[in-house]
Order: sequence, then C-alpha cells, then structure tokens
Amino acid sequence: TLDLSRIAYNEPKQFFWTYESLGKLLSLTEREKPYTNVYLSLNAFCEVNGQMKRSANNLAQIRNVGIDLDCYKLGISPDQCKEELFKLIAHSKLPNPNLVINSGNGVQLIYSIQGGAAPTNEIKWLTMYITRELTGQLIDLGADYQTCTLERVFRLPYTLNKKEGYPTKLVTAEIWNRREWHLNELMDYVKPYKPMKKRSKLRTVTPLKGYKKGTRTLTQMNMARANDILNLVHIRNGEIENRNILTYDYAFALTLGSDMSHLEVLTATFQLDISFTSSQKKNVLKTTVKSAYERATKFWRAYEENNYSMRGLDSNLVKPKQTRTIIRQQAITAAEMEFLEVLIGKEEKERRRTDKRRDQGQKSMEQYNAERAQKVNSNLEKLRKLKEKYPKASQRKLAEMMGVSKSYINKL
Repeated sequence: TLDLSRIAYNEPKQFFWTYESLGKLLSLTEREKPYTNVYLSLNAFCEVNGQMKRSANNLAQIRNVGIDLDCYKLGISPDQCKEELFKLIAHSKLPNPNLVINSGNGVQLIYSIQGGAAPTNEIKWLTMYITRELTGQLIDLGADYQTCTLERVFRLPYTLNKKEGYPTKLVTAEIWNRREWHLNELMDYVKPYKPMKKRSKLRTVTPLKGYKKGTRTLTQMNMARANDILNLVHIRNGEIENRNILTYDYAFALTLGSDMSHLEVLTATFQLDISFTSSQKKNVLKTTVKSAYERATKFWRAYEENNYSMRGLDSNLVKPKQTRTIIRQQAITAAEMEFLEVLIGKEEKERRRTDKRRDQGQKSMEQYNAERAQKVNSNLEKLRKLKEKYPKASQRKLAEMMGVSKSYINKL
C-alpha cells in the first residue's frame, strides 16, 4: 500500500499494489526529480469517516513482514550488510526477502504474504512474533525492534531520504525473490513458540481481567502490551516522563509475551531506550531489565504450577500490572489510545464496541428513538381515526383492529 498524501492529493490516500505489479510501482517512482520523504506502508488499513487511519486496530489486511536494519549505526555499509544477508540466506538461516530496500543509510527487508492475511488477533500476534524473531536474529546487523509494529512504514524506493544530520540520499530497491511467502513457511526460520510444556493446557490459559475467556492468552496480551509501549513512545516522539517505569513495564511484558532470553530482552530494551529523547544510564537500564525479567520469570513459573490460573497465586508475587495502572502512570490520553491496542480505558473500549455495532448495521440511540417516536405518532393517528369511525368500540376491539395488544392501546 502506498500513501501518496504528499504528492498529488490533499488528503491521505491509499493505492494497493500486488506483488506482480511491483515492477510497475517502482517504474512510476523513478523520475528526474524524485519525491522527498515518501513512505511505503507494509499493510492495508480501513478508512474511518472517509479518512485513512493507520493504526493496528484499523487493519484491513496484513500484506507484508518488514525488518529494518540500521546497519550504519554499527559502522556497516548497506553493501556489507547485503553481503552478510546473502551468507545467511545461502546457509538457510534466513528466508530470502522479496524486496530489499537501500534506504540510503540502512537496509529494509520486505517479505510479501501470499494473498494477504486477515487481521485476526491470532494472525496479528503471529505476524508480530515472526517479525520479532527475525529481528532478533539480525541484531548484529543493526536490526531495530522499534520497527516490529503492524503500522510501520518503510522508505518508498526511488525517493529522497532527507534526514536531519545526514546527507540526503536516493532510496533504491532490489527484487531478490519473486515467490511470495505463507506465514507458516516463515515460521520454519524462527524458534518454535512453546508457551507451555503441555500443549493440551493451551485452552486453560486464563486471560487477564477485562478480556473474555478464549479471546487472548496471557502471552498474547503481554506481546500486544509491549507493542503498545513502542507505539506510545513513537506517538510522543520519545518524550516520556516516567522512562524507567515504562522500561520496566516493557521488559516485563516482553518476557511474558515471548520466549526471549534475558540478553534478548536487554537488547530489545536498549533499542527502546535509544528512542527516548533522553537516554538512561546503562547500569540503571541493566538493573531495571534484570529486575523485570526475574520477576516475570518467577511469576510465569508460579502461574504454570497453578494450572495457568491467576486465582490463588501468592499475594507477594509480582504480577502483570493492570491496564489502568499503566494508563495512570504514563498519563495516556484518549487521543493516544486511538492508536493503541490494549492500553485503553473504558471509554475507548466502549467507543470501539459502538463503532463495531455501527459497522454491523446497528442503529444509534438517536435513530432508534426517532423511529420509535415516529411509529408511536403513526399509531396514535391510526387510533384517532378508528375512534372517529367507531366511537362505541371497546379498547379490546380497537386493539384487534390495529393488530396490537389491549395494554398497548391503554399506553397510547
């Protein structure tokens, strides 16, 4: 999907391109005077009130998996980075990407999903899991955990990358693989997800408070929470007041939401810290992550031994924070909640339920009351005419003629 809002339209507009028409897309963007800072969206989004709203809750279809490699931060050039990628692909350690974008400073990998995927909770979680696992495998090439979001955008090939503090460069692209991927094929390249020892107990996992049984498992909830924290930092442009608290919450959620080791969680949290306008001291960050990882691991063991139930756990055990606690600590506003998935309050939940009912054709209260009043007025007029025509008719007789109950006539 391509957002051309800065090129030829006054409002954001989406264009959809299949992988077969990718060559045509690239040819359209090759021009004598390239556009500046134009982006390619990895997934498709629905329109809300006539406007395209790019958020994880507004997904229309999952179309790609994207990995962003900030190799320049490690002193690795894009060409050197691609050489290392070739080696990993040759040894079957990395799936061959369909499109490789040279953003001018780094490298971006795009894996196209065959036919796209429906944005169900399970598929969104699986896509995020694959993205994070592939990102973890490419940490040595500068893989960025901050790009592990479903609403992420990459640089559009053959446009200019103009970034403060860096020279302006032309974004280029190479097609490496013309065969699209299925999500289960990409899963063959990542560590199998094993949230529990006994698969039969998967159905007994207790969702956190506020979620219907069977809707989200504890691990899925925490992965979504970690993703929301990344989105919150992005929304605020890194200006977070309670950085240490948010860092702890992120590490805790990441530990429960994935099979990542302590070192992997620490690496991911360092990536988060880089996005803050003011970074924390490394020793403070390490202590925070260690505390969160150990407490989350201890909680999971007790949770597992308790037959995956929150009820009856030791009161002294550190448990996942309630959503309202994180909202209060980070002062998350209603406007910010619109772009988050699980860190939302009652009002936002109700608004989404209402929007869903509207999409399903349910009428608003105003429409319902207006139609009800119109029906009552119509029946009153009908009753008045019947009384004029049959002045001696009883209430029961009038009810029979109108096809309603006697009690309804009495109410009128």
